[in-house]
Amino acid sequence: MRKKTQQSQSRVERQMSTSTGAKGDSTQERGNSRERQSQVDGNDGGAMAARFSQKISILVFRGHPKDSVDTRVAKLHLDFQESENRDITFEMGPGPYPVLQELTNQGPPSQRPHFLRKIDVATVPVASELDMALRDTIRSIPPNPEWDDRNWVDDVLRVLQAAWPLQINNGDVTYALNFMVDVLYLGY
Repeated sequence: MRKKTQQSQSRVERQMSTSTGAKGDSTQERGNSRERQSQVDGNDGGAMAARFSQKISILVFRGHPKDSVDTRVAKLHLDFQESENRDITFEMGPGPYPVLQELTNQGPPSQRPHFLRKIDVATVPVASELDMALRDTIRSIPPNPEWDDRNWVDDVLRVLQAAWPLQINNGDVTYALNFMVDVLYLGY
């Protein structure tokens, strides 16, 4: 029994040393080892390595034509990080019966008119560059006519966090939403 325990401890220690990659550990020194190589190229014996990701952010824009707390707008942004020209911005259309609008490939948010702030929420690993699970989930959440864009952003982020609890941390969502409220009210 003691021999089995020692063997499993040494196996755990080997796994930890190859997965941490801390400066000066044996992983760094053995850069071409089979274990390390499988992590870099994604060929790890059948287990899928996360090679693609999508970043979820909140975008805040100044009101137009006059900027005030009431006219500032919050939108959701989905950035396909592997492709410079692929992104989707979701916004609630104006009016008594809001409709979700999906704007694609508009370029960097910081170069858009009336841009105020980008607040990163989470980066979610996806199966492929074409994985649209996040987009489809966002699309499936209808805007409530009694809510504004700020409430809709809150609702969507809570649904995404519930759907991807390991990738989207509740604390990160809460922090991003609080930061959004500060930016909307302070205007910077």
